[in-house]
Amino acid sequence: ILSLHDAFPYFARSYQKFEEVPVWGTSFPRLTCSVIHPWNIKFWVDLHIMLRLVKSKIGPIDLIQLSPLREPALCAQWLSKHLNTRWIARIACSGADGDFHFMSGNWLTKWRLSDLVDSCAAAVVLDDETRKEALNGGFSKDKVVLISNRLVVEKLPSMEDVQKIPEGGVILYVGRIAIQKRLES
Repeated sequence: ILSLHDAFPYFARSYQKFEEVPVWGTSFPRLTCSVIHPWNIKFWVDLHIMLRLVKSKIGPIDLIQLSPLREPALCAQWLSKHLNTRWIARIACSGADGDFHFMSGNWLTKWRLSDLVDSCAAAVVLDDETRKEALNGGFSKDKVVLISNRLVVEKLPSMEDVQKIPEGGVILYVGRIAIQKRLES
């Protein structure tokens, strides 16, 4: 599996095994929001570099996993075509912070949206709202898979328990640092 995501520094690679399946991870090239920006040439050059890297260092790929959908869908679709394999995407969230919102703001993903959706083998969504957005964005029902990642807690801590955190205490947050997570509150 080749996993494309934005968690690594540019073109860093990681390797791990998940239930005996080798998973390679790498960051994806970035496309600008402007049609005529010179960095767009770099985007296509970087895609070719990534293709050579995969062919020379990793070998045959059975599946490309993309997270989030957004403009990296162009990378996944292009690599999928050149590596002759399927690609799937995890749709990060919905609304103003959602993937479809960001895709509509990028000139190339907006223009190629229906082709990107058609070529994607499956879209993993995390909640009903994102599922609705995927269906409205053109995904067919049979391609959308709901895999909730929310925690189910038997008993939530009370405000009294939360307030017992000592002054200067440390709280560990594990997740994406983004405005919609409201970490400042």
